[in-house]
Amino acid sequence: MASSSADSDKCMGPSDSGKVGNVVEDDSSELPFKVECNGNDSWYTQDELVLAATVEKEGQCVQMTIQSSVAFWTGCPGLRLEFYPGFQLTVREIRKGFFNSTSYQNLWAPLSAAGAIGSVAAASNDAIVVASLGGRSAIPIGQRVVRGPNWNWGDQDGGAGNTGLCTALSTSGWTTVEWDRGASNVYKNGIDKCFDLAPVHVSTYIDYLP
Repeated sequence: MASSSADSDKCMGPSDSGKVGNVVEDDSSELPFKVECNGNDSWYTQDELVLAATVEKEGQCVQMTIQSSVAFWTGCPGLRLEFYPGFQLTVREIRKGFFNSTSYQNLWAPLSAAGAIGSVAAASNDAIVVASLGGRSAIPIGQRVVRGPNWNWGDQDGGAGNTGLCTALSTSGWTTVEWDRGASNVYKNGIDKCFDLAPVHVSTYIDYLP
């Protein structure tokens, strides 16, 4: 669908993930969803929004809406799970504002970072949504990483599970990584809503993979 002049006049949503608001309009354009947040209206694409979730029971499937590095961790009952927007989990146990999952039973994530799995387009007006994959560089310099959800670079990292270090960022959404196996290259870190990398915390993630 070609962009219209009406689309060009719209105010796009905030670039940071985790903003919560209500869908107040869907005009079926390229930038269809008007979201009200704290009295301000902004427009989003389908890929930039996820449905907010109320995590209430074991067995519930959720997807994470923000990067773990910007989540609220105060009161975490155990080791932290490192996650990225779109990371899907099945709830195993809920405790004091946090939950663990069937895949990572020893690691915890905040309920406030979890969203529902479903289409914003299929939801009714006034649906509560969370801005996700907002176009910012999600992984900072100094963060250790492994290959992420959009990895398409063969064994540049030395093979699945090998780690590297983010050493530089660009404003265009690319990140330079020096892999522990000696290679270095640049990878998508938010450009076109693609994330070639996923963050890891060596003491809480690699050691406890199921």
